[in-house]
Amino acid sequence: MGQPRKSRKKYNTPPHPWNAERIKNENKLMTKYGLKNKKEIWKADTLVRRYSREARYLLGFDTDQMVKEKLQLLGHLARTGVLPEGAALEDILDLNVEDILR
Repeated sequence: MGQPRKSRKKYNTPPHPWNAERIKNENKLMTKYGLKNKKEIWKADTLVRRYSREARYLLGFDTDQMVKEKLQLLGHLARTGVLPEGAALEDILDLNVEDILR
């Protein structure tokens, strides 16, 4: 279950900590969006991975329950401003970190 007073971490760290190309890209994103630290970038990256994993899962099925879940996921992304209204499920797979940060 876990301790209710201790919150869980909401991001995954990069698999290799000293990748020069990744560090350069993260520094550019930090300056462009005025972020406090790289943890905010990692949170956005984790959200992108979760959304695309869910979209891939939903694309594999065609039942009534999955249609409901597709509409819920697309509605959530439209309400948060990540995707426009009327977007398709395949558009979730094209998301990147900048779309979430914007």
